[in-house]
Amino acid sequence: MVFSFFKKKREDGSELQSNVFSSNGAKQDIKSIIRLPIPVEGFSYKLSKKDIENNKIAYFKNGSLYNVFPRNKSISLDEDRGTAYEARYIVSDGKKYDLCNPYDVIRFKIPDYSKGGNSFSYVTRDLSYIIMKRVKRIYQKELCIPSTFLAVNLMLVSGVGWLSKDYERMLSQLERLEEYRYASILREGISKSNPSLLDGNIRVKNQFDSTLKLAKQLGTDLVVMPYLASACEECAKYQGRVYSITGKDKRFPKLPRVINETGCVHPGCVHHLQVFYEWETIQKYVYDNEGNVQIVSVDAIENSNRPFIDDRTVWEIEKYKKAQQKQLKKENELWSPESTIKYAKRIVEFEWIEENLPEVAPKSLGGYTRMKHSNSKNYQKIKQLAAQKGMYLDDAL
Repeated sequence: MVFSFFKKKREDGSELQSNVFSSNGAKQDIKSIIRLPIPVEGFSYKLSKKDIENNKIAYFKNGSLYNVFPRNKSISLDEDRGTAYEARYIVSDGKKYDLCNPYDVIRFKIPDYSKGGNSFSYVTRDLSYIIMKRVKRIYQKELCIPSTFLAVNLMLVSGVGWLSKDYERMLSQLERLEEYRYASILREGISKSNPSLLDGNIRVKNQFDSTLKLAKQLGTDLVVMPYLASACEECAKYQGRVYSITGKDKRFPKLPRVINETGCVHPGCVHHLQVFYEWETIQKYVYDNEGNVQIVSVDAIENSNRPFIDDRTVWEIEKYKKAQQKQLKKENELWSPESTIKYAKRIVEFEWIEENLPEVAPKSLGGYTRMKHSNSKNYQKIKQLAAQKGMYLDDAL
């Protein structure tokens, strides 16, 4: 399969790179910010039995969900939006697309969100949100690659304030399938569109600059770094303090140079400064001897002028360690290439069982995972029946 560009002239005579076409005529929408590169090969997706039986449709106008089929009219659309999450077909601004057809995904026309206006109010109805959810469930690279490009392009124009972790999650879907080339192209495109989207340091600094601007507009020289329930050793020294931006208000310490330059204490810091009003109090998390937490008010001036040391209690240190361990475990279990490969292979096994052994197939992938890991009698039965048909299930998945 070969993709090629053609060029056309603008009215001023200059050349404009236009749409991308595949050998079978699938055209990539001109509104896409990041184009699927050329050449693209192997985009042949085999429909599963579940795909073939799926006739669900989600209807969108200007990127916002307004109806689904089949529709349960006894409940609200928001309660019935699960149909949109599972839909094989999407009708967007009057055009129908098959999300199981890579070429339909490639030619998907990016909607004009400026004509809508509901994206922020109804994030769960937003087309970008629904395609994002779908991408997370796709482990066949032939369909995952174009679907991820579509999701990212929708995210970039939707108006929803997607965070860097949301974009990283989309890129990781490709990286987990070892499609690093496409992930790299998307990463570069996202950065060119808005450098702060993937660079957390830039985003934090922009947010900090906005806080300083707001403080100036409100005529105050004070900002506060609130306490968080869990903080690292370095952040503990700076949190729970009111700072004087210029240093003129001698009741409070001057805003530290590191924060003034970067907007945070250290790279990856989750603390954010806020404008401080003198009638506000500083709220602090306090742990009792059993580790239970409550929020108390502390004196702003006294607390802001305490020594710049790590003053966390034993319980606060323990809570931070547990949070870090939990996050690390999650990353190792969910994001490692090994776990991804196993998960993808387990999906293949489950879908094969659904199609070839429907009478004994578990109701869900989760149910199949549990019976496999517990090596239950039902799993052994399925394993034996599958072997008789030439499918050998892997107990290690």
